[in-house]
Amino acid sequence: MKIRWNMTHAEVLRGLDLKPALNQWIDSMDQSLSGKPKAVAKCRQKKWRLSPDEWETLAKLCAVLKKFQDATLEFSQTKVPTISKVLPLFKMIQQHLEDSLRDPDLVKDKSGQKYRGLKSGIKAGLDKINIHLEKALVGDYPLLGAVLHPSIRLAYFEDTSKWDPSVAKRARVLLEHLYDVYEADFSTSNTTAPKVPPTSTSIFLDAIRNLTPDQQKAAITEIEAFFSGTYPCLDGNVLKWWKIHAADFPILALIARDILAIPGVSISVERLFSSSKHTLSDSHSAMTAESASKTVVAKEWLKKGLGVGVNYLDDVRILT
Repeated sequence: MKIRWNMTHAEVLRGLDLKPALNQWIDSMDQSLSGKPKAVAKCRQKKWRLSPDEWETLAKLCAVLKKFQDATLEFSQTKVPTISKVLPLFKMIQQHLEDSLRDPDLVKDKSGQKYRGLKSGIKAGLDKINIHLEKALVGDYPLLGAVLHPSIRLAYFEDTSKWDPSVAKRARVLLEHLYDVYEADFSTSNTTAPKVPPTSTSIFLDAIRNLTPDQQKAAITEIEAFFSGTYPCLDGNVLKWWKIHAADFPILALIARDILAIPGVSISVERLFSSSKHTLSDSHSAMTAESASKTVVAKEWLKKGLGVGVNYLDDVRILT
């Protein structure tokens, strides 16, 4: 039977905490018993008692799964952008699983008698995270969200021990292209953009061809200043940093506003669907889709503090 990893982690962690009590309970199962009950207790003891090696395997499994738990909690945070966290956390989990396979105890167990199941699980997890990381790199937004985080920028992806050199190059091209598009919209929003010569074969070249030399220089200056690590983000608060330095990077701030608003994972959406069942209960089965939608949205707004101090009964009259 397949079991979710988070349930396994919670059960194993609790079991490790209760290890002394569990061992004592199992050891005392056959006390004050005789005959058939004692034989049944002996059978259960043999079946349920864990050896020191088995307890050690559970401890290693818990250590492996802890990174998954930490990443899930990081993704579950509200009021902070999650699109920036996708690639770094996926890479962290990938490296963690690779390091786990290099554990000296697992390496020494060449026969596979002791840690065969654990090694098999780690390899399966590594294969899965490789698939997710590859898919995340196919899209543009996880990469853009990461480089727009002032604690990450481009330097993180220039580490060739972790990333292929093409990733950093692609991140730069993507951001430069977006900069050109946003800068053109920002400066010429009320004018008609000139037609692009039909000889171009690159959408990036199409975007920058419409800019004057001064505009191109400004674009390079702002992007390079950001990538150089100007104004370090020491506390990791990406929204606060962009609010403070929006005037220093006016075009990049517009891009960050749009990109960082994209959810990196579906946790918040799944949580919303789960909470909706309390609104769309059996007693409210006659609600229309429009009424249900408005009710759910209004409830979420109230949770976020919108409407605080508003007297909703101002225009309500009770007829007598």
